[in-house]
Amino acid sequence: MSDVGGAIRDTGTSLDSLPQLKELFDQAALGVDELAEAISRRSFGEMYDEVHAAIQRRPALTTAAAVLTGLAFFRLVNASKVRPVPRSHAVVPLDVLPTPDV
Repeated sequence: MSDVGGAIRDTGTSLDSLPQLKELFDQAALGVDELAEAISRRSFGEMYDEVHAAIQRRPALTTAAAVLTGLAFFRLVNASKVRPVPRSHAVVPLDVLPTPDV
């Protein structure tokens, strides 16, 4: 995860002409580095206990997050399927249409 922070920081160094954007990238890289350090200091059991406690503190938020994750996954899976074109939007070649004899 610290590699991600380094990549963000490297991207920010190329933005010397835009100091506000460079600062944003530096802050993002610092945040990712701090997250990586916090994860490396904790054991799996400690992280599990923290997540479990957060779920118990806010069950409605947990349910909403689970539902949104499920919907996003469902959309992702169904996005790869080929959907038929509705007849109202179908393109019909002109030579197929009957032409009246005048």
